[in-house]
Amino acid sequence: MKGIDVEVPRGKFTVVTGVSGSGKSTLAFDILFAEGQRRYLESLNAYARQFVQPASKPDVDAIFGIPPTVAIEQRTSRGGSKSTVATQTEIHHFLRLLFVKLGTQHCPECDVPIEPQSLEAIAARIFKEHRGKPVALLAPLVVNRKGFYTDLAKWARGKGVSHLRVDGEWLPTERWPRLDRFREHTLELPVAELKVDAANEQACATRLRRRRTRARAWCTCSRADGVRPRCRSSRPSAPAPRAHAASPNSIPASSPTTPSTAGARPASEPA
Repeated sequence: MKGIDVEVPRGKFTVVTGVSGSGKSTLAFDILFAEGQRRYLESLNAYARQFVQPASKPDVDAIFGIPPTVAIEQRTSRGGSKSTVATQTEIHHFLRLLFVKLGTQHCPECDVPIEPQSLEAIAARIFKEHRGKPVALLAPLVVNRKGFYTDLAKWARGKGVSHLRVDGEWLPTERWPRLDRFREHTLELPVAELKVDAANEQACATRLRRRRTRARAWCTCSRADGVRPRCRSSRPSAPAPRAHAASPNSIPASSPTTPSTAGARPASEPA
């Protein structure tokens, strides 16, 4: 490749064709990719550059306007029937990070965007959607994790908690059943039971505030008859653990809902 000038338009899909040995790979990998990668590495600080082998400059007169580049080299496919372009090119993990950082998280149950809200805003929504009805506040200890969680049930029993809600069902902590080890479970702790009215407004705010001091991030899900669940988040990060507002009729009568049960271990602590 001598005595030629190449102009590659940006923002468009460009295909380089030619007979074997005409310099397609040299242009794509040895010139464009190498120069784009070299300029990107030069923009990093000295500490980061010491872990990367610097590339030499391509043997060309000049290259203008080239952005950071990514190269996906040709190779024989080793994928299976479930492989996709993203998994084959190993870009799938980077796309996941991109969606996590730039995307808008939605509740998997109600498809409502998860938004950060203050404690006062969360309490106001609970009173708006459940005014005049008894509700129970639940705090998740484990969210979609595999295991037996016998030690967690023993810890809750020592705190005076007679039942934990596991995957939507109440299980006694005294005679803890053997959970499916290879199935993901969600364990929730009863925090408080109250009636949503003006007399209990301060008590509701106190229970929510106590849960926030124990957890890194959480949200509330308010459920009502005929109404889809609503998700609340008090921080911009992922809503785990979270608190739920559910009908207290499903809570065993022996389950304590006094403030002492609010000392639940957050999901970040080991079970």
